[in-house]
Amino acid sequence: MNKSELEIKDLILGAFADESIEVINLKHQDCVIVRSQLISLQDSDVKKLLPIVLIDLLETHTNNYANPEDSDAVIRLLTPVGLMLNEESNEEMGLTKAEEEYLAEGQAKLYSLFSSKQAAAIAVWLETAQDWMDLLFCRDQIKTAYGYWSKRAES
Repeated sequence: MNKSELEIKDLILGAFADESIEVINLKHQDCVIVRSQLISLQDSDVKKLLPIVLIDLLETHTNNYANPEDSDAVIRLLTPVGLMLNEESNEEMGLTKAEEEYLAEGQAKLYSLFSSKQAAAIAVWLETAQDWMDLLFCRDQIKTAYGYWSKRAES
C-alpha cells in the first residue's frame, strides 16, 4: 500500500520527534548542499539532519534523472556497503576490501543510532523514492537499502 506524501512526512516527523528537527530551519537549497555532505558529518548531526533532508526530497525531488540534485548521495548513505546486491558495484566504485570494511564499520556505527521506528520511516521513504526518475540509476541500491532498513525496523 502506497502512502501519501503527507503520511510519509508525518511518519518521519513522528519517528524523529526526539531529535528536535522542528528547530532546524533549512531551505531547499540548504538541503541540496547538505545531501552531499551527510557522509562527512558527525553521526549525531546526520541523525538530526537526515529527516529534514528526507522530507525535503519527498517534497522537492526533481523526477529528472539528468538533474538529481545529489539525491543519490542520500541513497549511498542509506545503503550498507557490505550488502550491495551486485558484488561488482563496490569494485565499480573503486573500493578496496580495506576501504569497504572501513566504510561498513562506519555505517554500522551510524545505523546503530537509529531506532526501529526511525528505521521504519526510512524504509517507507525508500519505498516511495524507488519510483522517482531522479533516482533511476540508484534502483539496485534503493532495493538493498530498503531491505536493510525494513529488517532493522522489525528488530
